[in-house]
Amino acid sequence: MINKTTPYIISSGDVSRVVFQADAGVVVNFKKVLLSYTQSYITKEFKTGVHHRWGGVSMGWRL
Repeated sequence: MINKTTPYIISSGDVSRVVFQADAGVVVNFKKVLLSYTQSYITKEFKTGVHHRWGGVSMGWRL
């Protein structure tokens, strides 16, 4: 039961066989406080897809 008309099927020719992913970050420690920033990036995983990029910030402290 394969439905070839569904928009959720990606042709094998449209799939990227190799993708690139990069992760980078910075951590700053000052006395007992820790601040960090990270950034991630990944190339398209299929022909009609888009590159994705996301990041995050975190804070913590030593006990």
